[in-house]
Amino acid sequence: AAEETKKSINEKREQYRAVAARGAIMYFGIVDMSQISPMYETSLDQFMRLFLRSMVDAERSSSVAKRVGSIIEKLTFSVFRYVNLGLYKQ
Repeated sequence: AAEETKKSINEKREQYRAVAARGAIMYFGIVDMSQISPMYETSLDQFMRLFLRSMVDAERSSSVAKRVGSIIEKLTFSVFRYVNLGLYKQ
């Protein structure tokens, strides 16, 4: 039973790997932008709030593929808004 549970958890985790990959790309993109201008500096804590909020706000679906797509879309737009807000506050 423990092996089946472990296998099931691993399969589900793999289905969401695209969300983690997009999150990493977005975070390190913002971090690299701080080399251009300090106004882009952000902490991991700030980014994690965006990431977690995106997961909460993303459209729910019984299809994992649709759910993953929705989370990625919401995260990408949230980061876009976050960066733009930083641009126009300066």
